[in-house]
Amino acid sequence: MKQFLLAAALAAATVGAVHAQPAETAPEGGPMHLEFIQQAGSMTFDGSTLTLTNPAYSTIVSAKGADGSTGIMTTEAFVEAFATIAGEDSKDPPNAMVVVGGADTEPAIVELSAPKMNGDAVVYKVAVLEGDLPASGDNVTVFIDPWIHVGPYRPWRAPVVVAPGPWGPRCHWSPYYYGRVCRW
Repeated sequence: MKQFLLAAALAAATVGAVHAQPAETAPEGGPMHLEFIQQAGSMTFDGSTLTLTNPAYSTIVSAKGADGSTGIMTTEAFVEAFATIAGEDSKDPPNAMVVVGGADTEPAIVELSAPKMNGDAVVYKVAVLEGDLPASGDNVTVFIDPWIHVGPYRPWRAPVVVAPGPWGPRCHWSPYYYGRVCRW
């Protein structure tokens, strides 16, 4: 587990350290399953609501599968897209793993729904599936399972493409990530 967290922290720290390559648009073709990583300075949990205080400005986006794209989008844009897809009445909200730095407990597996920005905080309704979330903690990382698909195939719960305008994300090849890096 520590190796996984170290690898995730290293990936997050080096997102901006990429050599410039010629820009290109995102690939057309089959669906792209996107995973998301959010970080925050602290969190509180009241049994049903998770509040991430002082969240990072950007949410990390990573494509699962052969494409291997990695990118970032603003946390505000992510929350807006998430709210459209997995709002209050979502039938199948995405699962996430919540890791609290310095906590004596294992990471918790939760369902996230009804996201919103509340000032400088991100607020989710949460159903804990496995493990325990502490009432509060610092240095929080949330790994969100894939649930948005970019491409011609769009499942019923993902009617939006997380990209600004019709041009889509801007991408370039990166030797650091062994593939495409995209910015939304």
